[in-house]
Amino acid sequence: LAWLFGGLMGGDLITGFYITGLVGLVFIDRLLAREYREQGVTQAVQAQSLLESHLENRVALLNGVTSLIETSGTADVNEEGVARFTRRVFSDLADVRAVAYADARGFVRAVFPRAGWGRLRSGTNLRDSVDIAPALDEARFTRVAAATRTMPVAPGERGVVLVEPVLRDGRVTGYTTAAISYRPLFADALGGRLRGRFAYQVRDDSLRVIARSPAFTTAFTAIERRYVRLPGSHRWAVDV
Repeated sequence: LAWLFGGLMGGDLITGFYITGLVGLVFIDRLLAREYREQGVTQAVQAQSLLESHLENRVALLNGVTSLIETSGTADVNEEGVARFTRRVFSDLADVRAVAYADARGFVRAVFPRAGWGRLRSGTNLRDSVDIAPALDEARFTRVAAATRTMPVAPGERGVVLVEPVLRDGRVTGYTTAAISYRPLFADALGGRLRGRFAYQVRDDSLRVIARSPAFTTAFTAIERRYVRLPGSHRWAVDV
């Protein structure tokens, strides 16, 4: 009888240890899940902030080109002066494939570098592009910078074209544009400490994936999403 009582007590003790261990594991699992969630929120906010600041920087630099044209004393664009300024401010930005000036009708009058790219070549009409024409209209009506939807910007590369109106005496007399390539933009914006340290993907407003880290997988328990505002009406979704 003592042996049986001792056996039962031993079984209860083991069961108690088992239950205690299980409760501890559940607690640790929830603690880790909360910590991962907080890290995901922090990383998503950081990615959103970095991408928006990079885009704002490109717009600010493009605005410098616009201001140079707006304040020129003649109606003709001083190509050499604009070329020098453009080389100075954009030379270190690998994501900026080309910068161009177009007149009010959309015809490209000057492009830097002179070889240009695709639609941004001297003499081409930007309104012939189904991607760029809506951004021209948006910039003309809002009088501020706008961005295209995702489009080819170089052989094998996708990106956006930023458009800013040139204003003189309250009238839109032309546009400055900059072709931005996704690959070097995301490598620069999300590089360094963040790159490879967290799983993320970026989709445009057509739900196309435009960037994805090697660590990203569809086997996830939760997604933290933040929206990146582009100039104008478009936006991207960052999933962490």
